[in-house]
Parts: sequence; C-alpha cells; structure tokens
Amino acid sequence: ADTDGQLFKYRAAKHENFFLEEEQKYFVSTMLYFARENCEAGNTQIRSYEIKSNQKTGNVEFKKFLAKKGIKSVIFTVIVDKSNHIGMLAVLNSKNSEMARALLEKIGVCFSIAIYNRKYLKRTEVAAHTDSLTGLSNRTAYKADSDKYRKRHPGNFACIYVDVNELHIYNNKYGHAAGDAMLIYIANILKEIFFGSSIYRMGGDEFLIFTEGIAEDTVKSNIEKAKERIDEMGYHVSVGYAYRKIMIDLEKVIKDAETKMYNDKALYYQNKELSFLQKTRINNVKHIGTGIKELDKSLEIMSLRYCGIYSVSLKTDTVKILLTSEYGKTYEEGTSFSGFFSKYVNDNVPSDFHRPLLSFINYETIKKQIMENKVPGMTYTTNAGEKVVLSVYKLDNDSDDYDSTLWVFESV
Repeated sequence: ADTDGQLFKYRAAKHENFFLEEEQKYFVSTMLYFARENCEAGNTQIRSYEIKSNQKTGNVEFKKFLAKKGIKSVIFTVIVDKSNHIGMLAVLNSKNSEMARALLEKIGVCFSIAIYNRKYLKRTEVAAHTDSLTGLSNRTAYKADSDKYRKRHPGNFACIYVDVNELHIYNNKYGHAAGDAMLIYIANILKEIFFGSSIYRMGGDEFLIFTEGIAEDTVKSNIEKAKERIDEMGYHVSVGYAYRKIMIDLEKVIKDAETKMYNDKALYYQNKELSFLQKTRINNVKHIGTGIKELDKSLEIMSLRYCGIYSVSLKTDTVKILLTSEYGKTYEEGTSFSGFFSKYVNDNVPSDFHRPLLSFINYETIKKQIMENKVPGMTYTTNAGEKVVLSVYKLDNDSDDYDSTLWVFESV
C-alpha cells in the first residue's frame, strides 16, 4: 500500500513502471530474506518489520534500490503457513508507522489462517477421494467422476474391470502385509501403463479404469502388458473390458466389462485346476489316439479327470481301452476284463476294498441293474490315496444290447 492506504498491487498496476518484473522479484525476495534473518527460530507469530532507506546498517545495495524508487520506508508482515514464509503484505512510506504495523499484523493473521484452512480443506478433500493404501482414487471419487462421464459422453471410451485373483488365499498364507504389497504393486503397474486415465480402487481386490480417446487395439495391448507385468511377480488378475466409440450408457459399459472379467476369472480357475491335475496326477493317464483331432482333444481333456474308460462286453468279457492309467499299460491283449480288473484291485487298492470290488464284477447283476435303468457303481480309494468313483453305463441307449457297457473310473 502507498501512503494513502491504497494497495501496493493497485499502485503497481496504476503506475506500470513502478516496479519492473525483475525489480519486483528482487524486492520481494529481499523482504522475505530479511524476515527469515530476524525471525526467532521456531517462532511462527505474525510480526511486522520496518526497513528505512536511511538506516546506517543493513543491505547497502537494497537501500540504494529503495532510494532510487523513492521509497523511504517499508513496513511489512510475512504471511506464515506453520513455519514457512509463503508471502507478505507491505506498506510503503507510511505516515503512521505504529498504525500501519498494527494493521498489517492483524491482516497477516487473517491471511495466514485463511491460507492454512484452504490447504487443510484441500488435503481433507484429497484424502476423502484417495485410497490410502495404493494412492489411487477411491469409490467416492468414482461416484463423483461417474456423474461427469454421464454428462460428457466421451468418445473412444473404455471401461476396464480388474479383479485380483486369490487375494484372500494370499493373505492367509503369507499375511496381510504381503497382501498389501501385492495390491500396491498391481496399482503401480496400472498407474504406469494406464497413465493419464482415471483409475479407481473399488474395493479390497477390485480396480476400475476409465480411458478415453484411445484406440481399442491400444486398450487391448495395454491390458496384455499389465497382465504380463503382474504375472512376472507371481500375481494374477482377471480383466474384462468394454469399448464404445461414443459412450452413452455408462452403467451398461461397466456391466459389460464386469461380466467379461468374471468370464476371465472362471477361465483362470479352470486353467489352474487343469494345471494342478496335470502336475499332481497320481496316475499317468493315457488315452488311445483316434486320429480325429476333435475327439482326441476331448479325450485329452477327459484324461485330467478320468483315470480309466473302457468298453466292456458283458457277454464275452472282452475289453476295448479308450482311456487308461499307467497301470493299464500292463494289460495283455486277449486278457479278460474281469481278470484284468481283479489284478488291478489286488495291486492298487487297499485290502478293505477287495471283497466289495471283486464282488462287483458280477456281470448278470450289472446287466440286470442296467435293464432297470440304474447305474451300477462303486467308490473306493487307491493305495496312493486317490479317491475313485466307478460307474457302469449302457454303451448305446438306442439299442437293445445290454451286454455292451462303458466302465468309467473318475478321480474325485
């Protein structure tokens, strides 16, 4: 402010050449430096300071600068945010120093409180919209942003739904700190690959991403990159996305992405189960190659669940092997099925099951049950601890041949 009480900023605007840009920077920086030098350590109390151009001590260069500008005295107070000096208020050439100092100190307090409150409210608002663990936007922010997306109808819009697989199991096995580390890592990968997009942590193991202005091929490529980077750490996520040239119905887009994510999750657990069976299979199950690609593929898949499938004639006691365990390789051509089965029971099944299983090989009883539309069967455990369900079916339901049967050994 000048001697008439007008704001210094107004005076500078009124007299454009009063301070050049570099002069203004020099003036303000010198004032703040003076305040820091004269402020007691740790003292954040608002105080006013006065510099006179005719003072015998102080910055000689600065006093020359003041004199050149016709400034005989500067009374100023520093705006304080906690212990930091962030600005200042000043009066130039005041006729009443005491009044000017008192006024500046009161105004300075008000300014400092207002700035602190604004920053505090900003921090509170950020905290309310931020997930504390990952630093991503949270569900509150998602709800607020969703309203904006509904109004804008952005183009080339994608919703990507990400769900972490087996977080609960990971927490139980390694502890919650390890589970948190997993979530943080996944969040950081999403931040990196989908930089500039809106990314939300929706819940414990769910993330949602909105992208716009990006080609669908790029979205798919980024999803694959993210999954690969996450897999590298031994973590796994299921992902589904929905893409629209023009986004009209946000809820529909999100629902489509979520549905695809659940399909991806089902495929993950299915593949995991097949992989587990392949690695831990007690019997090395083999199927007979037919030369028909589709049929051989079906038999290969069945071999992960069944440890034996045989076509047996109850009339002749002969057998055709469709799928068999490692033990089945010992079968000699021409051997009766009942003989082969009896040897299998004696070699691979605990003695407690011998009598019921050997008694089961009563072809007349089996045929009678099949004719009554029943499925003869037995459940037993092998010496290796594998639980097996044996079921016998009529081979051709459309014929009157009750002697042709299918014997299915299923691992459960």
